[in-house]
Amino acid sequence: MKRDHAWIAKSDASPGGGGTRAVAISPHDSRQMFRAPDSGGLRCSKDGGKGWSTCGQGLPQTEPVSQFIFDNTQKEQVWTR
Repeated sequence: MKRDHAWIAKSDASPGGGGTRAVAISPHDSRQMFRAPDSGGLRCSKDGGKGWSTCGQGLPQTEPVSQFIFDNTQKEQVWTR
């Protein structure tokens, strides 16, 4: 059986470290990924998870993110809940 993808554990995969509440890969661009760490805030990757940066600045932080929902018509629109 051929494996096309493999998970690689990296302690420095995302700023903030710690656990993850939610992770998602954009259905519009597989290089675009989103992560909601236990520590709060949002992290984004535009290179398939090789590098991560803080995103979502200015959004209210009322509750921890548990899910990402992608808009079917506007590929830049991502909802959280």
